[in-house]
Amino acid sequence: MAHVTALRILAAASVAALLAYGGGYLQGRIEGRAAERIAQERANERAAAKSEDARARVDACYDAGGVWLRDRGRCVQDLP
Repeated sequence: MAHVTALRILAAASVAALLAYGGGYLQGRIEGRAAERIAQERANERAAAKSEDARARVDACYDAGGVWLRDRGRCVQDLP
């Protein structure tokens, strides 16, 4: 009987260890996904701000009567 009890204790300890490891593994994946999502959102916000800044510069160029040269990325007021 002592042998069966020892096996049950060993099996229960093994299951508990596997569950603890699995829980930690899953928690790490969840936290990693959250960190990656936050990093992607920040990158998207920076890209949106950069795009808005470029659009504002182009609009300001046209409002001032200039021509936006896309290949050079700048505004020209007086064309030859």
